[in-house]
Amino acid sequence: MPNVVTNKFLKTLSRADFFTANVTCTFQKWNLVGEYTVPAQQEIAVGATEIINGGATGSCAYMRFDGTGAAQITGQIKVMVADANDQGQVVVQKSSAEWSASATPSRIASVLLQEDNRRAQQDSKIQIWFYPTAYSTLTTGTIPIDVTDADTAITLPVSVYTVRMT
Repeated sequence: MPNVVTNKFLKTLSRADFFTANVTCTFQKWNLVGEYTVPAQQEIAVGATEIINGGATGSCAYMRFDGTGAAQITGQIKVMVADANDQGQVVVQKSSAEWSASATPSRIASVLLQEDNRRAQQDSKIQIWFYPTAYSTLTTGTIPIDVTDADTAITLPVSVYTVRMT
């Protein structure tokens, strides 16, 4: 039976949606640092399209990870949608320094995410992967992301569709 969309609303996922404890990352390697499981009877698309001055544009996104020494860990970030069994994964957004350019939503400095046409369905996951390249004077080994640090932040706009079975 096909799903029927009954409603759509915009939501912003935050650090609390992705993290429950510190995550240890290995330098120069892609690390899964957080994931959000799509609730029952929902489909979620990463990003949210807004109409500004008559044109379609994305919503502001922001991500920054700090280590236990309260300094920023630099690197690349990608957002992926994965099925419930982690067998199928697709990259929906990949970026570098722009993710952490401005904690204050800014259409000039922020990554703007338009709604992606691929939706994560019930029990699927939205994942955040991080490829750390430097932290303070470290460039090798491992470093924990301090999820309690006030500067560690995630602002990820998503489009949520509520669905019902027909």
